[in-house]
Amino acid sequence: MRIIRIAVMLLVLLSGLSLSFTQTEASGDVSAYIFNGERQHFNNQGIIKSGTTLVPLRGIFEALDADVKWNQKDKTIHASKGNTKVWLKIGSRTAKVNEKAFTISVPAQIKDNQTLVPLRFISQSLGEKVSWNNATKTVMIGNAEAGADPWLGQYYNPWYTGSGMLTDLYVYEKTPETISFVSQTGFRYDPTGGELYGYQMPWEFNDFYGKAYLLSDDSASFTSGSCKAILQLDGGNIRVNQVSSAGSCDFTGLGMYDGDEYSAYQKFR
Repeated sequence: MRIIRIAVMLLVLLSGLSLSFTQTEASGDVSAYIFNGERQHFNNQGIIKSGTTLVPLRGIFEALDADVKWNQKDKTIHASKGNTKVWLKIGSRTAKVNEKAFTISVPAQIKDNQTLVPLRFISQSLGEKVSWNNATKTVMIGNAEAGADPWLGQYYNPWYTGSGMLTDLYVYEKTPETISFVSQTGFRYDPTGGELYGYQMPWEFNDFYGKAYLLSDDSASFTSGSCKAILQLDGGNIRVNQVSSAGSCDFTGLGMYDGDEYSAYQKFR
């Protein structure tokens, strides 16, 4: 079973799939998962612009098995999945699904050779389920449970909530011998040197990519430099056990603080 993580900059609400944001444009703060049966895909080119989350159309559509074609002459995109036909034009707020026109909140646009569209367009055009977890700043597109191996998915550590720190674990691939994961840590910081405090401070995120070797169906051994640990499935969640020594795994984001609470990752459902 194969699953590939897709991470993009998103900030949405479940109801409207958008949220006011103080910055005009930013990227890299939020993770997104595209579920398509047993697979997930990766792209990091999403942005937030004028309070609207924009995501790369081709990366997400192709992850959902849609065919995407670009017409350079008239700057239009034609996409299809099954009986669904989608049409977009760069700079236009009009989109069409099966020849039925509707208005999107922000025009389709090109940034760094990627066509970006409002996140809500994904559900409007392909009918995909979109859900939002505010605690972990994560959006899920598609059915996260369909065909998923127990290891695969997104996990977060609830004990850091409100502490100015976040730590997430994403298991994105499983083979008969290994699991591959991304451990993400986030810290609030003050770029002004003392003028901001608490929730005024922006986030800075760091990703560590690792691979652990399966010892059994529910345990895997991870080693990197001085860090040695056991990842243990526990009721659908993951615990980081037997860390080699205090602080030895801090650079990975795994078990950064001593104690069972901080080593336990709950699965996002």
